[in-house]
Amino acid sequence: WQWTGGFGLPFIFMGYVPKAKSKDAKALEDFFNLARFAKTLVFFDTRHQIEVTLRHLAESEWAESTLWIAREMTKTHEELFGGTAQECEKHLASRFKAGEGVGELTLVLEGRGETENAKTLSMEELVKIRNLPPRQAAKVVAELSGASSSDVYKAFVGSK
Repeated sequence: WQWTGGFGLPFIFMGYVPKAKSKDAKALEDFFNLARFAKTLVFFDTRHQIEVTLRHLAESEWAESTLWIAREMTKTHEELFGGTAQECEKHLASRFKAGEGVGELTLVLEGRGETENAKTLSMEELVKIRNLPPRQAAKVVAELSGASSSDVYKAFVGSK
């Protein structure tokens, strides 16, 4: 396999993708909006949520972005595959039909890397979307924008 596309630094690790019903795309839109500011967005997903996540990506502005999925990392049956969200969805569908469990999933999405616009990233969104404490949210914004985390934090606290 070969990493392709615009992967790189800065990257954001987001933990688990928010649980969302297939009709409730707002939580997923907010989650993936952060990929605008990073070159790479890394997150976890579950076997019960992955189909909704991939469908959302395939039908959104991220449809043509490169996505890598690592299944069962560091285990005997480790697997890595990539492509567009639609290609990954087809691959996983064939695995379900074959009777194989999906296992633990780590996803790596090619972001936009719009670091010049990262200063507009709202800490309120980070606090709301990921339930991050303000100091952690300030760190994320600072890493993406090049500002100091203390300045970002002070601006956030001062705006309240």
